[in-house]
Order: sequence, then structure tokens, then C-alpha cells
Amino acid sequence: MSFDHDSGCGGGPSIKEDKIKGVKEIAEFIDEPERRTGYMLEQKQIPGWKIGRIWYSSRTALRECFTAGAA
Repeated sequence: MSFDHDSGCGGGPSIKEDKIKGVKEIAEFIDEPERRTGYMLEQKQIPGWKIGRIWYSSRTALRECFTAGAA
């Protein structure tokens, strides 16, 4: 049995395409300043996880977070 790490379940984006690496890229995606984005990640106001000193997030999770906030 072969397992492809980059194939998405249900036809969605692959993990590689969905992942955002670093506060700068996350900030650009959500259109917020880097400093505010870092604070929001630290306070768990937006979805993300930290490995070492680098923050990661998911485009899908961020979209859902901001869509839920607007509804």
C-alpha cells in the first residue's frame, strides 16, 4: 500500500499547498501586520502551531476562522 503525503482527502488542497510557514507569510495571507499576527498566534486567536521558533498555519483553517468570525 502506497501513501502519498501530498494528496488531499476529499479532493481538497494537499497538506503542502495548504500549509503556511512563518509569521510573515501568515500575516500576508490574513492581511495583518506581522507583529499583530504573531500576537494573535501566541494568544491562540487564530489557528497555528509552532515548531521550534517557526509558526505554521493552514490556509483552510484561517479561512474558516475568519469566515466564522464574519458570520
